[in-house]
Formats: sequence, C-alpha cells, structure tokens
Amino acid sequence: MLISFSAWRDSTHIPLAEILLRLGSRGLVLEWSCDIEEITPGHPHAPKLETLSSRDRISTLGLLSLITPDTRVINGRVEGATVTTGETVLSIEALHCSRWHIETSDPEVLDLFATTYPLIPRASTTRNAHSSSTRG
Repeated sequence: MLISFSAWRDSTHIPLAEILLRLGSRGLVLEWSCDIEEITPGHPHAPKLETLSSRDRISTLGLLSLITPDTRVINGRVEGATVTTGETVLSIEALHCSRWHIETSDPEVLDLFATTYPLIPRASTTRNAHSSSTRG
C-alpha cells in the first residue's frame, strides 16, 4: 500500500530525519538501503549519502547520523528491511523535494503517517519511472 504527502508543512520542509523518528521503535529494528540521487547542495554528508549503494545496509541510527534535520533529500529512496530476515518492509521516497511516498504493507505505519501529515489524493500521485514496488 502506498500513501503520499507533501514534503512541506506551511513553509517548512519535512525532513527524512523526522519521518524516520516518527517510526519510533519500529524503525530501530530496520536496516536501510539508500538510493539518494540528490541532496541539499553543500551538505557535509552529501558525498557519503550519494555514494551509498542500494546493496549497502545501514542501521537506523547510522542513517539518522547522516540525515540530520537540516538535510533535504531532493530525489531519492530509502528502503527498510528487517534485521532478522532481510525482507524489505518499508520504502520512503522523496520526489523533487515536493512530496514523500511511503510504501508498506503495515497498516499501522500507514495510519501513523496518514494521521500526522495531510495526504495527497491517490489520483494525483505519480511515481518516478525508476520506482518499483517494495522488494522482498
């Protein structure tokens, strides 16, 4: 299941760090693969984030140390997989620094974001050509 919401609240950007923190303890049991195409220009962690491959895995705390609240992911995707099985269970995608797509089969996670952020109606959501459904 997929939901989308604006990456902006009033005139303030909603950073990936905030989204990861909203996951609470659910996020701590995940390892992340990153495919970040573009990030805040000049950000000190930009080179590291942009060179992470989708095969690399990083803990939630490790990712949070790189994705600070002032970091804007302009285009990119992070996928969370369970540490125990390696199964991808959550995908978070930034589209042109204007919206976030959250994809998961966990209705509690979807509800968490749906009650926190105003959703974009499904008819107006479009996915990048390179996007794929959550991998298993």
